[in-house]
Amino acid sequence: MKTATLLADEVAHNELGEPFRTDTAVYRLDPPLMIRDGIADYVVASTIDEWIPTSYGQRRLYDTNLFVSDEEGMVSDWDELHGSGNNRNHAEALAGAGYTIVAAPVGANA
Repeated sequence: MKTATLLADEVAHNELGEPFRTDTAVYRLDPPLMIRDGIADYVVASTIDEWIPTSYGQRRLYDTNLFVSDEEGMVSDWDELHGSGNNRNHAEALAGAGYTIVAAPVGANA
């Protein structure tokens, strides 16, 4: 089974150390995800869930994207990974990439 372990102590952030303004989390992938330039051991999942005005009234926008990151949650490649897209949450996006979220053992982040 392919697993994505939530690294609860890590905070997704950009190159400047600024945290994302969306619902984000850092996951360790086992086995790593094959990407065009090699493998991804860690990903950031980022979910936008908000209401936007349209000519037909309010519309709910939800989208979850996966990005390659390091183990501390810094995104190293902004290309959206397989599984990204019109997903309501991290579990759906990671399932789209073939992974199931599992909890890390208490006190373990590595």
